[in-house]
Amino acid sequence: MRGTSNWALLAALLLAGAPANAGLRALYHGESDPKQLEVEVGDNGDFRIGEPGADRYGLELGGTYYLVTTAAGGEAEVMKIEDVAAVLGERVGPIFSSLFSAAAEVAPRQAPRISEEGSRRVAGHEGTVTRVSLGNPAQPDVQVFVLSNDAALEPLGRAITRYLESMMLMAAPMMGEMAADMMAEMRAVFSRGTPLESEGRFRLQDVKQAEIPATRLALPAEPLDRAAILSRLVTGNPAGAGPD
Repeated sequence: MRGTSNWALLAALLLAGAPANAGLRALYHGESDPKQLEVEVGDNGDFRIGEPGADRYGLELGGTYYLVTTAAGGEAEVMKIEDVAAVLGERVGPIFSSLFSAAAEVAPRQAPRISEEGSRRVAGHEGTVTRVSLGNPAQPDVQVFVLSNDAALEPLGRAITRYLESMMLMAAPMMGEMAADMMAEMRAVFSRGTPLESEGRFRLQDVKQAEIPATRLALPAEPLDRAAILSRLVTGNPAGAGPD
């Protein structure tokens, strides 16, 4: 009986020392649509991002980002973001073709002017208040971010960046190459840290450890080929992670 008791005690100690949850779940609040944005990160770094309960979301698996939408009949459509960029490269401008296959080589035409102004806590996490000026120096578009260098939050930064990139990419038919420049500017800013807040736009509400079910981080269908993606873009009804 004593041996059994010792094994039970050892097992209890091992379980107590093990992490209770392997993944992360975070919720951002938006000042405009989307009003809420949920990020779910698995223990391997894969993530899902979108409005809670919405039929559109972003999904990154093994470093590849997908745009997923579910039709009224329940059928899912999936598009790989590199394929969307390649199609837009042919239809809108060649700069899009390399946005995701060679992201490090794409730089904004005018580097953002960035200054740091103290610190601020958001949802219990410390971040640096960062002012960013874009566009014409005579009429600068100043945005204020709170950026964190906490390594534990880094997956959230990657998810937010990818989500915003996808929204800008899907707007490219209307915005032209300006969308590509906006993506490059955003990458330059978010390379400095995970965004906890963008004043007047979004703010982290909560982040905690959580077990993310495998079904939440799996492709619901095979990705569309480029011909099908082009058809969706031409008809004005593309699958995507952005708002309707």
